[in-house]
Amino acid sequence: MNNTLFHTADWYLFVWLLAHGFAVKQIERNNPSKCQFYFESSAELEGEVQAFWRNETVNVQDFILAIKKAKVLLHADSF
Repeated sequence: MNNTLFHTADWYLFVWLLAHGFAVKQIERNNPSKCQFYFESSAELEGEVQAFWRNETVNVQDFILAIKKAKVLLHADSF
């Protein structure tokens, strides 16, 4: 298993990855105005990151549900 982590501070990329089924491993809140979101790095994840930057589409309902999940994760005490 690959133990390296991919991280981003981009809220919409974070939500995009959640919408595509990736589990966040850690949320770092060192800066009150910006968080770092960490995911297990993989070729599949890198493909989705590239799809995000190519402006590919995502199912709107999946994206809205991912936004709601992201907000819950952001305010959870477990990270």
